[in-house]
Amino acid sequence: MFKKTIAPKNRAAKISALLTLLGGAFMFIMASGGNIPLTWLAQLIGIVLLTFSIYVASAYLFRQYSVVIESVSGAAEDGEGAYDLIVYELGGRKYQKGDRKVCHVSVKHIEFIRVVTAENKKAVALERRKLDKYTYDTQFAPSRRIEVVVKNGGEEASMLLTYDEDVLNALLATGVRKR
Repeated sequence: MFKKTIAPKNRAAKISALLTLLGGAFMFIMASGGNIPLTWLAQLIGIVLLTFSIYVASAYLFRQYSVVIESVSGAAEDGEGAYDLIVYELGGRKYQKGDRKVCHVSVKHIEFIRVVTAENKKAVALERRKLDKYTYDTQFAPSRRIEVVVKNGGEEASMLLTYDEDVLNALLATGVRKR
């Protein structure tokens, strides 16, 4: 069994959230002080900045995923398709007790995996347009991601995972084809 929790290292997300939070607060203070002629516009810009700050913080700073590759019970350890890929969103919030399973896929249904980089990002986006899309990535503006394309019962889906060399090697060790 392989289990990897990828800790967010989001300096860009921290800076973006902080700057937009400060910018939104500044706009509200300036509007309430009467220093800006169009107060409604300053308040609107402040709300947009604060909303973006909350989004960045919740999506990239407070969220964490754990990737698990485990053997299917009763299957041989070295058998093809004898593994499952499971992604958990880690808990820790008051309303959420424990970890929550957000993805469970049999390795035999994985068509291929590939590393998404700046060079092939546009081509991958064009191919993903036709598929159901899921993102389990906590990196803000990442330079690399792992895409897992799954085909099950005629339905195709694309999952983006946070890039990690150990996760990539564990997926390749299960017999998944890399593209």
